[in-house]
Amino acid sequence: MKVLKSLVFLGFAYEIVWRESTRYQRERITMFPLNTEMRFTKMGVYGLFSNGPGTKIFFLPLDRVNVESGALASAELERMSKRWSHYAPGMTLRINIPDRAVDLEPIGRLYSTEYTSDKIDRPGDRQGRFSLYSHRFKRPIDLYADRKTKPRVWAAQSGARRIVTSGGLVG
Repeated sequence: MKVLKSLVFLGFAYEIVWRESTRYQRERITMFPLNTEMRFTKMGVYGLFSNGPGTKIFFLPLDRVNVESGALASAELERMSKRWSHYAPGMTLRINIPDRAVDLEPIGRLYSTEYTSDKIDRPGDRQGRFSLYSHRFKRPIDLYADRKTKPRVWAAQSGARRIVTSGGLVG
């Protein structure tokens, strides 16, 4: 699997629970340490991104991502952004990943994730105010990672099944 050139920003990844293909025990990885400022330039902070159809999610270290203002690369990505956030973004983000050619190898299964997002989903939500969400997948989904570089690039794919919807992560 390759990291796509253009992705939709969903929020900040906080934690994932996964199991390696060759192991029985699950591993919990915290991707967003508490007391860390939410800035795109902060090292060690991961963003949560999706492709347009919502069948893939990417956990990308933000120090390896260039964020540019401007229109999203396609109408499909624009629709996904609006469907996820429930507002028309005043500034859309165009993601440029210089090392997107890195191969992501299958490494196991993703069981759950926690993330923060400023999507408008519950009473009191508003753009710019981040809330913590927790999602446990009913059926674990395939997890991929870049084993060669640090910090790792992670991705999860559900096949053709959509996992990113207007109601959040599903599956």
